[in-house]
Amino acid sequence: MFHPMRNPPVGRFGGRGQDPILVVKNHWMWLLLQIFGPSATQLQETRNYVGDVLLLEEDHVPSPDIFLSLNFLLNMKNLSPLGECAGCWAVAMGGSSPCRPSSSAQEAWTLTCRHTQFVNTGLVFNLSIFHSVVASDFLAFRDGWDWSLYHVVQTQQMLRCQPKCSPRVLSPYVSRINNIGTSGVTMRDDDPHLQQQLNFPHIPDDIWERGFNPANLRLDIDSLQSSTHGLSFKPLSDALYFGYEVGFLDQVDWS
Repeated sequence: MFHPMRNPPVGRFGGRGQDPILVVKNHWMWLLLQIFGPSATQLQETRNYVGDVLLLEEDHVPSPDIFLSLNFLLNMKNLSPLGECAGCWAVAMGGSSPCRPSSSAQEAWTLTCRHTQFVNTGLVFNLSIFHSVVASDFLAFRDGWDWSLYHVVQTQQMLRCQPKCSPRVLSPYVSRINNIGTSGVTMRDDDPHLQQQLNFPHIPDDIWERGFNPANLRLDIDSLQSSTHGLSFKPLSDALYFGYEVGFLDQVDWS
């Protein structure tokens, strides 16, 4: 098991004015403590709750079908741990899917896939994953919360079955979240390249009027058998990532 950043350089770590990405990460962990505890300020509604939680940001607009589609994916994740979704640790309801459907755009609304990439928008996981994150070097790793989770997966700290198993995520082919933010810690409204990243396809607001039927939701079996649908954000086959302003170690396989 790798712990390359358990003792990170002090430098600017945690500085509110100089390292806003780490401030956001600390706030993200504070949020998880309110949900999963143990915390004196844990929400009453989530005490003794061990199930999955959908994490949304203030600029995330959910699609009208998000909960029905999420329920389908959670049933797949939680009710088939030894079948189609062995090693699934999370669901990601938004962002740009690493899966590429060959069917029509409207049919793609009903398709979902299993993959090894990391998607940070609309992430959904349960108490056991929270415990894995807390037990890891997540907080010591010098990067934002999403890249730090990527690091936890890559360094075999996310699932007890690692390295024998391969952590996977379930995602819809078409995002159930519309990200309307234009400026933030990692996003600037004067950078066209960054803004383009927000323009991923998402489910339209009139999906019901267009005849969407959640009964047609299904897992695309072809995506389960394919080795990859993209070239980036595959933790187990990427070079080992060392964090913000450090980058990737020049290796090709850490699985």
